[in-house]
Amino acid sequence: MLKSALTEFITALDDLEGNLQFIRAAKHLRPRLGPMLKWNELRGDARQLAAKFMKQKEVDDTFLYRGMLVILSGALEQFVRRILRDAIVAINEATRHYDDLDEVIGRQNTLRTAQALQTIFEPLDHLTFDYELLCKNLGTCLRGSEGFALNADAFTIYVSSIAPAHLEDVLKRIGINLDWDSLGQNEGIQSLFNKTEARETSKSVQEYLLLFIRKRNKICHSGSGGIAVSDGDIEQLIKFFRVFSAALTRTVEEKIRKRIRGK
Repeated sequence: MLKSALTEFITALDDLEGNLQFIRAAKHLRPRLGPMLKWNELRGDARQLAAKFMKQKEVDDTFLYRGMLVILSGALEQFVRRILRDAIVAINEATRHYDDLDEVIGRQNTLRTAQALQTIFEPLDHLTFDYELLCKNLGTCLRGSEGFALNADAFTIYVSSIAPAHLEDVLKRIGINLDWDSLGQNEGIQSLFNKTEARETSKSVQEYLLLFIRKRNKICHSGSGGIAVSDGDIEQLIKFFRVFSAALTRTVEEKIRKRIRGK
């Protein structure tokens, strides 16, 4: 159900990790490169490129890590959007009659469709809506309707920085109350924070996620000066989100499948 959403996010993490390793390698290679090169055999562009690379002594690699943190935040937002969209698609496919649809989902569908339609004169940069299709689908969502179509894409509107409270709020769109203690029971997450109790782990997860978003916001809204982000920070974030994303996906899937089976 949500496998594609998780796979897409893990791919983004893989890309970040690959770039992180390249930056680390380049940083360690530069001061060691001189003795390794046969300068008398280098000619033209190759010699100029090597010399130019060797002169980069004052490069602050934290600028790159700050950028990677912002990219990671964007990938997380997209991951949550995919969860919302794919969950609604699954619910829609499993519900034949509109009268059998959870009332919360029905109201959210109307609300989010209305919000999406409001962007018709000022479309959002990161989302694309087919406004005629939004209207057509909404027209099928009436009592007594069979073969109705929810606007799954509309559920993804206004998903921004994924702070803990915001994550809870957006998951309510699909009728899910996020249980942080349930996530805190995940052994992988407990291992990351060196915890054994679910409640303590869930608290650490929320604090870590909030700190991540606060750093992201400071970088985006005030520039990068004064915000410390190291390669170790990025490495730890990647490790965290690998485990957290899998645990969140499993939790949402279980709740959605239970909802579907209950119909």
